[in-house]
Amino acid sequence: MIRALAVLLVSVLCLAGAVGLLDNMVLGRGPAAVAELAGRDGIVLPLEKRPGTVERIYSAPRRHGELAALLRPAVSGVPGGSSQEDKLPVNPLAGGIVNVGEYYVAISVDNQTVHVQIDTGSSAIAFPLSQCKNCLKGDRRVTLANPDLTRISCSNESICKPSTCNSLCGACSEASKACCAPVDTKACGFRLIYGDGSFAIGALHVGRITLTQTGLSVYPAYFGGILLDSASFEHVDVDGIWGLAYPSLACNPSCVPPVFDTMVRTGVVPRDMFALCLTDTSGALVFGGAAGPEMRKGEYRWVPMVNRAVRTYYEVGVESVRFGTDESAGLPEIRSAIVDSGTTLIVISTSAFGTLREHLQSRYCDQVPGLCGEKTWLETGRCATLTDRHVSRLPPINIRLAGGVELSVPPELYMLRAQKNGRTFRCFGIQHVTGELVNGRVILGDTFMRAYVTVFDRENSRIGFAPAAENCGMPAAGDRGIVYTSSNATDMLPRAGSTKDIAIFGFHVSRSAALLFGLVLAVALLLCLAAVIVRCIRSRRAAAQTDDPGPRADGSRTALLSDV
Repeated sequence: MIRALAVLLVSVLCLAGAVGLLDNMVLGRGPAAVAELAGRDGIVLPLEKRPGTVERIYSAPRRHGELAALLRPAVSGVPGGSSQEDKLPVNPLAGGIVNVGEYYVAISVDNQTVHVQIDTGSSAIAFPLSQCKNCLKGDRRVTLANPDLTRISCSNESICKPSTCNSLCGACSEASKACCAPVDTKACGFRLIYGDGSFAIGALHVGRITLTQTGLSVYPAYFGGILLDSASFEHVDVDGIWGLAYPSLACNPSCVPPVFDTMVRTGVVPRDMFALCLTDTSGALVFGGAAGPEMRKGEYRWVPMVNRAVRTYYEVGVESVRFGTDESAGLPEIRSAIVDSGTTLIVISTSAFGTLREHLQSRYCDQVPGLCGEKTWLETGRCATLTDRHVSRLPPINIRLAGGVELSVPPELYMLRAQKNGRTFRCFGIQHVTGELVNGRVILGDTFMRAYVTVFDRENSRIGFAPAAENCGMPAAGDRGIVYTSSNATDMLPRAGSTKDIAIFGFHVSRSAALLFGLVLAVALLLCLAAVIVRCIRSRRAAAQTDDPGPRADGSRTALLSDV
């Protein structure tokens, strides 16, 4: 009987484990694959533009979750040959090049967490407040504990810029005609307006902002509390934006100190510099120094920033852009490059793109399927089923920066990888646009930045590049079943309902198949449990018949000790 009870207990535990496994298979979550099918031979990678002053190009966002905290310290060598090293915390970034099209960090305001995109092409920080009238339902919003104390008054002429009132404001101050916020008309207004028509409008506040995963905290931090925005402004699971460029870009329309500048001025970080390392699905942000040797595979090569009277973007000079080893094939019109984490792709002018297109189609049509023809994958956002061997036949794009610093973008990097229904696709990661900003310039976005650890050394007006280590030197957190990324993907835990593929014993299956597998397993364990119970009952009956010879002459019966 004791043995039977033990078997019963083990069966119950197995059943509980099966239920837990089933729950994990149904609720276990990972970032969804990006693109939607566009015909049998390819997929279209939808793009959105949120241009600001720099064109920032996003792929279609999908709901996903926070990156598990990876708080490994980074060793920061002091530029200039000093042997001094500082231990700096690493701020993990979530997001991705294909599934989200941007990278973001979690910050805390009044003990409430919001996600903000890290953008080196702008300088404002903004996120939704609880009073927002049309922000995405279900996304994070901040309820300020003391809004009367944190808001910047519309009558505060030292901050709220005079003569800025227009139809986008909620009201105008009587004395200075400053722009007052909508909804909260006592506050100074701010507005972020982008070239595609998307916008965010709200109230200026000042308070404390804390990086939730490293504890770095800054006060006073000026931020925009979003009260109205366009449908295209917010991205799923990314609530706002944090710009890390120079103060000249922080006038929207009133000029306030950028948060990173305040971090430097108040001593929150030791130096006026920061570093970024991006992978396909995550990344790392180091404030106050350069990323340490565990994040890179070589030494930094430094390039001076373009000398301008007023600093705006992180811009470096370009000596040449070449296709492969052919010195005569390139883009001679490109003379400078803007390094911008707020841009997903590599962006060049339409005329430069025409030169690139002509070069590729005149030399590689017979080597790479789909390159030529009416529906070529060179069109922005169009993808094709190319093998790694096909991709390897394309030329690298070699960029020689000022001072002779050579950087290379191999085809494996600019042909973005995505998967859909078990099929692998490649999407062209170079975009062309028109406008003054790209005349003579290339914007090196996330597609480029994944290859290098990039240090923005504002103290010495230079940018450093070093080849990035695998996964930026951070420990991989395990596979949750997502099948669009390369092998350096870190663990992501998205919200319910986002999983398209789930890993079971190392095999990737669809969510419905995983659910069916779990149900079959649960039924099988229930049948095993029932069989154990039936066998136990039969054993007891057989034992009773064997050990009980019936009543004695005096009417008494014998019994097993275990039955007493």
